[in-house]
Amino acid sequence: MSLPLLPEACIAGLRADDAKDALAQLSARLLAAGAVTETFPAALWQREQEYPTGLPLPVPCVIAHTDPQHVKRDCLALTTLAQPVAFQQMGSPEITLAVRLVLVLAVRDGAGQAERLSHLLRALSGDTSPLLQAVKDEELYSLGSRLL
Repeated sequence: MSLPLLPEACIAGLRADDAKDALAQLSARLLAAGAVTETFPAALWQREQEYPTGLPLPVPCVIAHTDPQHVKRDCLALTTLAQPVAFQQMGSPEITLAVRLVLVLAVRDGAGQAERLSHLLRALSGDTSPLLQAVKDEELYSLGSRLL
């Protein structure tokens, strides 16, 4: 079960100072689109600190998410990073990954979150390198919609 990718929350070549900045910029897009509550950005960052979501895939990525009460509608945000950003690895927070791809899930049904994460993991385990080649947000949205 896939989530709809939000066109206004796709950013190609995002410049972020660090993990917190990358998640804040994606959260701001979701907030502006009316997909999440005002509490979403802080809750997302808090959860990422407690339960890191960095994945050591062929293209290191993050699938950040938080609790359903911070979500108004189900959707997905996606960005490629202009420069790798350090995120902690899921299950091994002592390991730091140089992440190039960041996804933020906004899911209202906590029970359905595991299934959606599993779907994304399968998609991200394949060849995601074309996403890194996108130079325009619209191009990233188009590629992401087909891949994810």
